[in-house]
Amino acid sequence: MSTSASSSLAAASCSYAGSTLTFVRCSYDEFVQATRTTDAPPKDPNRYIQRIYKGEKGYLDLVASKLELSLLAFEGGQVHKNNQVRWLIESVQNNYNIVLIDCPPTVSRMLMGGFEASDHVLVPMKPEFLSTIGLPLLHRIITKTYNKEISKRADFLNKELSVIGIVYTMSNSNLIMTQESMAEIQKEATRLKYPIFSSTISQSTKFTWSAKRTLPIFRTEPNSRYASEIEFLVTEFLTRLNPTKASP
Repeated sequence: MSTSASSSLAAASCSYAGSTLTFVRCSYDEFVQATRTTDAPPKDPNRYIQRIYKGEKGYLDLVASKLELSLLAFEGGQVHKNNQVRWLIESVQNNYNIVLIDCPPTVSRMLMGGFEASDHVLVPMKPEFLSTIGLPLLHRIITKTYNKEISKRADFLNKELSVIGIVYTMSNSNLIMTQESMAEIQKEATRLKYPIFSSTISQSTKFTWSAKRTLPIFRTEPNSRYASEIEFLVTEFLTRLNPTKASP
């Protein structure tokens, strides 16, 4: 990754000491509606971006969303289909080091839109039986559906997505079921050549409580193990994304 350009990542959100734009899908009410019947990117992309944190080492911006965006695939008159996220990123990418796109866990137009705007994929997985089933499907979508088909439809699309790794989330390592699922996921990840992060995010109501208060875990539980887990994950994520610049 060039340090002078932004890198797009289809992933779950995490904080970063630098200039980061977090896409939680994209704005249904404004951005999608503004671009659905035109043949050009938005004239003023900054109107959809919220500055939610600014510190000495950088800032964090957000493009908020609503669950109603899932209805987009069923509505008519959508001219550009998956282009909106890519348009928005391209128009502001020089302002950020990293762009994170929070994608839905199912195959959909929103997921493909995230892929078309990304360079890498980070896979959050809850260590359970269903995850072992979903991983081969995700691999097929990336390697066959996207890399061999969708990426060839236009010259501006990234020709090959790379999986930066798998992160265990909502994990309870004390459960035998969790341990067995981790072993199965490890076996499948080894076959697919997907690295598994050593950092894990534990299952806890603390995250739900923080979300309800619309605050990050660093604000609600700053001295907790859960805040430390996020910090360790971010450090490992940056190391894997750019080994030559490991520390945030």
